[in-house]
Amino acid sequence: SCIVCTDPIANPDQNYTYTVTYTDANGCMSADTVNIFYDPILYVPNTFTPGNDPLAVNDLFYAQGGNIAEFKMEIYNRWGELVYTLEGLDDTWDGTYKGAPCQDGTYTWKATITDFQDEETVHVGHVNLLR
Repeated sequence: SCIVCTDPIANPDQNYTYTVTYTDANGCMSADTVNIFYDPILYVPNTFTPGNDPLAVNDLFYAQGGNIAEFKMEIYNRWGELVYTLEGLDDTWDGTYKGAPCQDGTYTWKATITDFQDEETVHVGHVNLLR
């Protein structure tokens, strides 16, 4: 907020490293760094309505997140069969399996995320597919 203030305020919106350098009246200099790490955030909707409706806003299933270095999500049908794998946060599922539309129902998912400190966490949930 201020480079000459004694108590500056920092509000970065992502992981950030600050380097602080100080020079005293005698010309002696010292420096140090401060690392600010944010926990990963993951949002996964619980319902989507795939189809080719140009006015629909939720034709595709996908996750959103922040502070995530790596992301993988596996989607399973009610029999535990893997029907799709999202390989990144920019990947989407259109509600098909082997080229055919999946039936309405509840599908479970398992997401594995790695943050920028290389810590891995697993999240599970479900999504409702409605046509």
